[in-house]
Amino acid sequence: MLCLVSYAYNPGDGWAKTTKRVNDGKHHEAMIVIKRRVFSKGEKVRSLVVRRDAEASIFLYREYQ
Repeated sequence: MLCLVSYAYNPGDGWAKTTKRVNDGKHHEAMIVIKRRVFSKGEKVRSLVVRRDAEASIFLYREYQ
C-alpha cells in the first residue's frame, strides 16, 4: 500500500476513481488510472511515467523495478 501513499501525494482528480477501483477489488483498473497521471501543465513528464510504472508494479506484483 506504500505505493498508494506515494500516489496520493499529488493525484489531481484521479484519486476518487482510483480509490473506488481499489475498494471494489479492481486493482488492475486502478493501476491504469494511476498510470495515466503523468502530465504536468499539460505536458507528459518522463519522471512521472517511470514513477507511476513503479507504483503500479509495487502494488500489483509486490516488486520494485
